[in-house]
Amino acid sequence: MASKIEFFPTSFSKLIINDHKIRHLQVGNIGYKYKLNDLKKENISLILEIDSNVDIKKINYLFKGSETEYLKNDNKVYYRNCNTVAATKGKEIYYKGKLFNSYLAITWYEKKGKIKVNVHATKQYLIESRSRLTRSSTFDTLLNYLIMHFATYLGYIAFHASAINVKYDKSIVFMGLPNTGKTTTSVSLAKRLSSQLIAEDIVFINKETLRVYSCPFTLNPKSTERFKSDTYIGNKVGALIILNRSEKNSYLSILNNDELFENVSNMNYFEFSWLHDSLIRHMFFQGEANLKLISEKYYIGQKEICDNVNGIELGGKNPALWAELIENYLTDQLI
Repeated sequence: MASKIEFFPTSFSKLIINDHKIRHLQVGNIGYKYKLNDLKKENISLILEIDSNVDIKKINYLFKGSETEYLKNDNKVYYRNCNTVAATKGKEIYYKGKLFNSYLAITWYEKKGKIKVNVHATKQYLIESRSRLTRSSTFDTLLNYLIMHFATYLGYIAFHASAINVKYDKSIVFMGLPNTGKTTTSVSLAKRLSSQLIAEDIVFINKETLRVYSCPFTLNPKSTERFKSDTYIGNKVGALIILNRSEKNSYLSILNNDELFENVSNMNYFEFSWLHDSLIRHMFFQGEANLKLISEKYYIGQKEICDNVNGIELGGKNPALWAELIENYLTDQLI
């Protein structure tokens, strides 16, 4: 087995890639770069370890028989539904692709509030997942969905947002529909305030501490030239800003908690489909991390965050003016 490649995208999650040539982590669509492993990594709550070590003998046994059936192995009960076999306790899933030796196996366990996920995928499965042969999500998308599912379980709530750090231990989070101007506004404001851009497309907010974390999304094994992953940790949320294009003149208005939650929940549910992925649905249809529980945790987590942060709406027909508007507000209110 090749030497491990470790990625520490945040202090709450960690990716360990053992023998797959996945060397490129990308966040969103802009080319900013950061050094890896330059922060103290303590108390990692979520670890995904990825390799090609697949138990072919066990998988072949599980896939014998009818396309839909219950079966028992090693004192565990499994349910087979065509190409997918899931343990009824919800902690194991196996997938058999169409190519020869195309297999995926995922197992997970929890110990003292920390979660370890083992993701085993043959090279044939990686090839198939990037083609139109399979109805399942691509391998990189599946990893993203696993991170989002378990992050919610641990109390880290995913937001479709960009974020920057500002002075006095505050982070500013920007939300908006695709192509609204999250990247443009956050990058512009970071330059104006000489601040740090910590995420461009996805952030996680701890519902207890309100601290912001970044995470790599979209693994791209086709390119090994550079890293695009953001490894920085944010601060406590100073403001959650909703971007809204309209025909009005540019404006800034304060949102109450209910208005903020309505915007946040609508935008997140518009963008994220991770609870509907077929493999995720099979893996978590039972057990303590089932989809119903995670859905409730996600809804409640968003609400708790919105009830405890400042909500702002930036709108109008000229997004180029938004950075100046929010800079003036932050100067008066936060920094």
